[in-house]
Amino acid sequence: DQAKFLLGYLETHRVAAIVAPPMFGKSAVVRRLLREVTDGVRIKREGLAGIVYLDGPLTLGRIFRETGRLTGQSEDWSQRADSPGGLADKLRDYWSYLQAFGPVWLILDSFEENLRGPHNPAVADPEVEAWLAALLHRQSPHRLILASRVAPRAEGVHPLAEIRHALDSGFRYAA
Repeated sequence: DQAKFLLGYLETHRVAAIVAPPMFGKSAVVRRLLREVTDGVRIKREGLAGIVYLDGPLTLGRIFRETGRLTGQSEDWSQRADSPGGLADKLRDYWSYLQAFGPVWLILDSFEENLRGPHNPAVADPEVEAWLAALLHRQSPHRLILASRVAPRAEGVHPLAEIRHALDSGFRYAA
């Protein structure tokens, strides 16, 4: 099953990208992964401090707010995202907060909604792009699971061919 493959993959890799056309089951794989991990026992075994699930269009404020929910500080982090000051300072504060919290899985579902378009896979929002680049370039225990119709142009994001082939096979079998 793709969710179990993904779970094993994340034991040794920080980034997992599930890229497939619409209706191939990317979000279903993510939901099965969440069921596997959130049984309580698995969270403790994996050493996870938390999971942040984000789908659809992102802003820095939304990312900060949803991450802040891990400790009941969503409003504080939403305000931090909107506060005056440079992006570098905001991201430094965010990563310090996340590092102190412990290992977190950041799940970005329907990520294609954050791209400029299917033929221009750059991240549209410059702040979200900077946040993603910082995540991809950090040495940390955090994991990124990204599901998208289009592979984003971001260094360190490579679609998992094994899951794509399994989804493709399942789609053809169902037809």
